Amino acid sequence: IAEMLINPEDGKPDNYIVQSLPNQSKRIVSIDNDHMFVPIVELETNGSKKKIQLGSVLFCLSEMKQSIQNPLINRWNKKILDDVPDFLMNWINSIKEADERYNNMLCKNQTKGKTFDFKVIWPEVIEGLYVKLLRMRNYFLKKNVGTYLDLLEILEPIHGRIYQEFHELFSQFDS
Repeated sequence: IAEMLINPEDGKPDNYIVQSLPNQSKRIVSIDNDHMFVPIVELETNGSKKKIQLGSVLFCLSEMKQSIQNPLINRWNKKILDDVPDFLMNWINSIKEADERYNNMLCKNQTKGKTFDFKVIWPEVIEGLYVKLLRMRNYFLKKNVGTYLDLLEILEPIHGRIYQEFHELFSQFDS
């Protein structure tokens, strides 16, 4: 779900690792997030062609066709969706704090530069996240929530349809 919110551009397999957890379960962790919050569609320089920029190998996994379970929905509702503006403010503050820490870690001999340019990307990022979180909250309020693939199509309709077609095309190999 987080991957759907941050719009990765380069979610290729070597940008993830599998982490073992103390309870013997595993999770996939992104280790390269430098291409995130990317607009889904970008016009080429001549303005006539559109290019899809968003991509994540995670959206190709068969788990995308699984139903979203109520415990997960309840956890998201409790932690984030109950108060979207408060969540976003806390998130902004945590990113600003991390940005300051990263800038302070740069060598004194190097020129300090911003690791995250808030002025350039911030308004679009916040607006996009806010809209996605509201869509997700409305979707989770339904009694019959569908699959992760359905959620992707609600949060990013163009991208969701592309991955829906991918899963339909390759469903013949599932058996």
